[in-house]
Amino acid sequence: MRALWLALVLLAGFCAVVLSARYCLFGFYLNLEIKPVDLGILTVNLFIALFLTQYFHERATNLRAEKDLLISDLRDVLADLKSSRDTLSACHDASRINKSDKKAVLSVLRRTANRIGHVESALGMSQCSALIKGFDDITGAYLEYKAAATGGGFPFKIYSQDQISEQERTYRKLVTKLNALLFQINRHS
Repeated sequence: MRALWLALVLLAGFCAVVLSARYCLFGFYLNLEIKPVDLGILTVNLFIALFLTQYFHERATNLRAEKDLLISDLRDVLADLKSSRDTLSACHDASRINKSDKKAVLSVLRRTANRIGHVESALGMSQCSALIKGFDDITGAYLEYKAAATGGGFPFKIYSQDQISEQERTYRKLVTKLNALLFQINRHS
């Protein structure tokens, strides 16, 4: 819509200059110094330049807004993962995982899964949708992490050292994949 208004303003300016020159107003007159065809070409070129500048500015602004939204969502996922890691670390020292700890672990893992699903759907709708092909790796890494966190005798037995090591390994793998996606989104053009 702005382009239409811009075109109308430029056309009005063109007509004003030509009419001023036709009636010898403001010191203008039609002769070899002012050529209406050349002035029309100049006006069209100005319109094209301004329209393209506006088009690319709006496109870049929209892409940046989408990237910021996706990055914010990924930060929320990373915060949830850190929270789940902290909750699991608290359970590592306990002799037995009680119902409240079980509920806390499962709710954090469920919230993380929901946010990962939200990021996946938002990524699919954005201009960065080409990056979604690597998202299966993130979902797979999350499922490995969840299996490591709730595997074994969960919630009735304490975690063995092997289970704790597996949780840390799968946590780092998932965080690395999420960070890689975050950086890919930021670099996407």
